[in-house]
Order: sequence, then structure tokens, then C-alpha cells
Amino acid sequence: MSPRRAGSPRTRAQANLLVVAVALVVLTAVTGTAVAMAEGALVTAERDSAERATTVAIAERLVAADSPVTRRANVLDRDAAMALTADDLKRLVPELAGRAVRVRIGGVAVVDRGDPTGGTTIRRLGLLATTDTWAGTVPAGGESLTVPRRTDRITVTPSGDVETVRVDGRVVLHDPDGLDGKATVNVSRYDTLAVTAAGEGNVTVEATPETTEKALIVVTVDD
Repeated sequence: MSPRRAGSPRTRAQANLLVVAVALVVLTAVTGTAVAMAEGALVTAERDSAERATTVAIAERLVAADSPVTRRANVLDRDAAMALTADDLKRLVPELAGRAVRVRIGGVAVVDRGDPTGGTTIRRLGLLATTDTWAGTVPAGGESLTVPRRTDRITVTPSGDVETVRVDGRVVLHDPDGLDGKATVNVSRYDTLAVTAAGEGNVTVEATPETTEKALIVVTVDD
């Protein structure tokens, strides 16, 4: 009598079906996990992209020529920059909304809202500008008065019987009967100016030369 073979075809078929069922369950679980991870990665990428776009927009708007804190492109007015608020930033870049944000200018944290410990950081190099007050007097018919550079206008006030005022040899005021009152003269901010006067008396010259220093602007935005 021959030995009995273990397992009938029906038993083996049932076992195979069980294996297939388990495999399908595992495949479904793996597929679901993979889809969830992909969706999570996509959401994170979109969030990171929006976060970076907002950070870049703030950095660019802060140093733009028409920014409320600049005197011209990349030159920030120190007083205005140090008075910057989170509301100012939101008006500049509405996309900021409720995100955490920090802005440092020259190492000083001028805006610090929320807790942007991570997030996206953008660094820009700019200039911080301050304005000084300067005044000097030149006698008519005497030597020239040197005015500091980096001022775009000067105010001249003749006294006595001054007929002519020149800036670097160019006549800016003239009246043979004598100059009267105060006048503002536009000049080049890049030149050291020499002011002379003709006639009798003297001329007081007032200027507001600008002083600038490099400053690192660091913007961080975190969702």
C-alpha cells in the first residue's frame, strides 16, 4: 500500500487563497501608507514653498526704492527701519498673515512676532543711513567754504550786501541789488562742494550730510 500524500488539492487551494488574502491586506496597507506619505510630502513642500516666497518678498520689499523704510534702493533710513513693526510688514506683504516672523537689521531684532525657531531665513546686505546737521559761514570776497559730501541740497542765507553766491564756481544766486532771504540749492551728493560769495557781508550755509554703514538684514518666517 502506497503512503498517503499530505494535503488534498482542495486543502492546498484554500491555503493559497489565504496567502493571497494576506498579501492583498499587506499590499493595501503599504499602498495606503505610501499614498499618505506622498500627500504629506506634497503638503510640506507646498508649505515650504509658500513660506520661502513670503520670506523672499519681505526681504525684497524692505530694501526696495519705494519701501517706507528706505531713502533709495538698498539704503534704509535708520530711524524708520528701527521703528518697523509686524503690522508694517503685513502691509508690505499681506501673505505674511499670521506666520511667525523675525527681522534683524544690523544685529538688532526690530520685529519679533511668534517663535520662528525654524522656518526659512533670507539674508540681504544693505546700508543704514543717518543724517547729520552741519553749518558754516563764508565771508563775501573771502576764501571758499568747503561743504561735506553726501548732501543733496544746501541752504544759503546771505546777510549784508551779498550779490552773488557760487557753488564750485557755478552761480546759484545773483542779484546786483543784493540778495535777500534764504534759498535752497540742489547739489550733487557725491562731490565735496566749495561755496564762495561776492559783495559785502557773509553767507551762512546749512547742509544735512548723510552717513551710511553696511548692515546685514536677516528675515526669518516660520509657519
